[in-house]
Amino acid sequence: MDAAVKVLKNLNLVKLTSQYQDGLPPDLVEITQLAKSIVIWPNLSLPTLLSNIPSRFYDTSYLQLFKHCNLFVHRDCLPDYALFLRGYDDEQCIPFHLSIVENNINHVKMWLRCKPKWVSPAPLKLAGICGHLEIIKILINASRKVLTKEAMDLAAMNGYLDVIKIFHCIENGPRCTTKAMDGAAAFDHLEVVQFLNENRSEGCTSKALNDAANNGYAKVVQICPKYYGINCHRAKGEKDYIGVIRCLSNHNFTEIDEVLVKTAIKSKPLPTIKFLYNENIHGITTKILDTVIRTGDKAAIRHALEAILIEDNKSISLLDHDEEEINPWAPLDNQDLLRHLNWSDNHWNNCNAMDIAAAFGDFDTVKLLHRTGIKCCTVESMNNAAAIGRLDIVEWLHTHRTEGCNINAMTYAVAGRHFKIVKWLHDVRGLLCTNYGLATAAHNGDIDILKYLISIPMAPDDIDDGRGTEWIYLSSNTPCIKVSCGFAVDQAASNGHIGIVNLNRLSCKHRSYEYGSL
Repeated sequence: MDAAVKVLKNLNLVKLTSQYQDGLPPDLVEITQLAKSIVIWPNLSLPTLLSNIPSRFYDTSYLQLFKHCNLFVHRDCLPDYALFLRGYDDEQCIPFHLSIVENNINHVKMWLRCKPKWVSPAPLKLAGICGHLEIIKILINASRKVLTKEAMDLAAMNGYLDVIKIFHCIENGPRCTTKAMDGAAAFDHLEVVQFLNENRSEGCTSKALNDAANNGYAKVVQICPKYYGINCHRAKGEKDYIGVIRCLSNHNFTEIDEVLVKTAIKSKPLPTIKFLYNENIHGITTKILDTVIRTGDKAAIRHALEAILIEDNKSISLLDHDEEEINPWAPLDNQDLLRHLNWSDNHWNNCNAMDIAAAFGDFDTVKLLHRTGIKCCTVESMNNAAAIGRLDIVEWLHTHRTEGCNINAMTYAVAGRHFKIVKWLHDVRGLLCTNYGLATAAHNGDIDILKYLISIPMAPDDIDDGRGTEWIYLSSNTPCIKVSCGFAVDQAASNGHIGIVNLNRLSCKHRSYEYGSL
């Protein structure tokens, strides 16, 4: 009897016996229950979404890559393709795929014994993109049905060289595609690029060089023309855009994409501008100047302006003298450069550099541009300064420039709740009340500005043909301006500003505006 009890209480024996019974082992039952807690959101136009992912899986390094995906409203949602699921049948395999994501080798072995029908290429793709080498070996040994060329492509994109070597050594195994080397180059996985070049024949496309260049991976760019003769996920390494441009120039790439140049400037403004000018690689176009100004790097801005002045035989001493007046002029366009640029408005006659500086509140650059005499200012300079509440820039532009502003300056100042500028624009520039201004002040509940607007005349030609809200874009890296449209009374009521709704003079002003008596 004692012997029988010992046998029945032997946990290892129970586990071994249970493997030959119907059902799942306790560990897999637990995974299955966790998988059932995941909420599935079918979507006709977008990928099916998975939410309520248990943290033990969601916190894995692979799934964390999807945290900042802008496609989805909820941060804890995953697209079904993150787990390589497609449709209802694949959704049954969620527990198996979660074990792969978790890199749980024992669970994967048990799933293969208990659910052999779940074996397909999808688990191998998932293991490949995760870089789980042991699970990849287990899947390959389990069945050749898992083999797919996409698995090697995905592993290469993420830089898993050990995984690449396993796939490469499979006898009569699946080939990869050009996406393998393209993806490895795009994310700076240099060792993978070199291995694929030396041991595989699939090669790559022009994306390898283009993506490596645009992402700032100089070492990859350096070997691409040498090894592959190219003429046109999980990132690794520091970005070196200057090194990329130098390498392209050394390999006689005469038409370097201006997008790459702009990206380099954003990364390291002054060193990039100096390098481009000293090496005579790329001239300062109006778009390049705009990019430099947006960086806010004063030394880079000055260096770019000095280069422009020198190219057009102007003295750089202009930058240091406020008193000296100079006739407005436009730099000469480099026709050879313009021919291969993507921007149709890259001519100097379209320059609006001062508008951008004003939008950023960069008073020093506004004055520096003025000293050069370059034609780069429009009414948007004062409009933008009014929008961000910079009365000092508004007053300076009024005194030193002739472009002035338009009725938008009043609306923008109201939207920014800049009461002093609203009054200044009326008292000094003679701007009148706008319907957008009234509606915006009412929407914001800004009763002081609203009372002031009611007290001044309405602009006779101001027309509001819209309802709701407009977002006014000033410049990149600056907040948009929220302008309300329609009737002020409606805007006030919709936001619960009862005191504003009860302003009799506001209602009268709207009736007068509507019937054209003002």
